[in-house]
Amino acid sequence: MKETKGTIVKGYGDASDIMSDKIVEYRKKLKSNIVPGTINLKLDIDFIMPENNIAINWGSQNFYYFEIELFNKKAYIMRPERNPFSDDIVEIIAQEHICTKYSLNYGDEVSFLIP
Repeated sequence: MKETKGTIVKGYGDASDIMSDKIVEYRKKLKSNIVPGTINLKLDIDFIMPENNIAINWGSQNFYYFEIELFNKKAYIMRPERNPFSDDIVEIIAQEHICTKYSLNYGDEVSFLIP
């Protein structure tokens, strides 16, 4: 596994609301007990979504999910087909509210593992 680090940055603030409407579908399709919301990390390099991702169509576009390990638990980098962020920003969905659980704030560094 490769360790990658990023700094927590502010997103658009709408992921939790968007995900809440479809959380049961997310959990079923990803086979993971994820919670609504994302943590956004700015990396030192661009992140190119690997080929071995999970594609899920949500209406007008596909969203791609790539499994990673975050705080010793399964999580996913989520990237929409029409990515609103630059490639050095990743949105991560997880099985817990990461910032709350680990008392993290904007500017804090977080590392995750890529298989």
